[in-house]
Amino acid sequence: MSLPSAPDESGCSDEFALDCTFAACDPERTGLVQPQRVVEYVAAMTGHSGQDGRLRALRRALDPAAAGTALDWARFRAAMGAWIAACRQDGATEEQDVAIGDTGAVLTEDDRHASPAAAQRQGDSTDDTTPSAEAAGLRSRARQLAAQNSKLQRDAEQAEELNALLAEEIAQLQAQLRSSRQALEQARVATEELDDMKAVVKGLEEENTELRRQARQAEKEQHSLCSQAEGLQEENQRLLAEGQGLREHIQAQAARMASLEAQLCRGTALLSARDTALTQAGQRAQELTAALEEYERVVQELRLETTRLRQQLGQLRDAWAMRPWCPRGQLAIQDTAAASRVREGQG
Repeated sequence: MSLPSAPDESGCSDEFALDCTFAACDPERTGLVQPQRVVEYVAAMTGHSGQDGRLRALRRALDPAAAGTALDWARFRAAMGAWIAACRQDGATEEQDVAIGDTGAVLTEDDRHASPAAAQRQGDSTDDTTPSAEAAGLRSRARQLAAQNSKLQRDAEQAEELNALLAEEIAQLQAQLRSSRQALEQARVATEELDDMKAVVKGLEEENTELRRQARQAEKEQHSLCSQAEGLQEENQRLLAEGQGLREHIQAQAARMASLEAQLCRGTALLSARDTALTQAGQRAQELTAALEEYERVVQELRLETTRLRQQLGQLRDAWAMRPWCPRGQLAIQDTAAASRVREGQG
């Protein structure tokens, strides 16, 4: 990029150059540029010092109040356009002055050749050092023109380089734009996928919460069932122990019932043989005494049986008393024996 001095001939329009300059000075894409950054960018692109007159003019055009206020695109374009126009006008004026100087020098030579008499008269009236001074001026002017020509060539080369750089920057910006669009599309897709994943994760969290609640409930139920199982096991053991005790008690009761049945059978046999027992009172008394000694352990269980036997003895006594062949003395003896047996049974 070169400082504008004449209408652009490199194929790079002012509008394009301004777009590229504004984009380069606004990398954050805020829509605003700082005047100092623009001046530094132009100085870097042209290779001129910040103290160059045209750069100072650019700084004044961008920031007249020297407040460092950022410029938007419209203000930037207006200030840069005015500065480019002023630079071109100054360049045209310099070229016109150079042309006028060249024409004046040519006219001076023609005048010297066309009017030698006037030159002779002038030479007579002037100092001999005038031609050497004019030659020095011409050499100085020629050096200035050569320097300006070199400067213009350098500016043209720098403009071409800037054009190539700007083309590369545009290509990079376009690539960045495509990459940004692709990244935005990928980010949008990723955002949608993330939203879907968030919904799935939320559903999984809710399902996990429900499963945890069910697991806690199942654990509580398991603890309750374990407690119930332990209680049932204890109850089962207790019932087994009670069953064993009942079986033992039943066996004991069965043995006692067998004993009672045997005793009942013996009692029945005794009742059936009562006539013989009456005639053999002494022997019978001894047998009854032995039986009573033998049954002392079961006295309480036999009380009911004794009561029944007592009733039966009473009935037998009544029946015996009603027999016509039974003497009264014999009846009294029987009553005495029966009463004695009853008292012995009660004792």
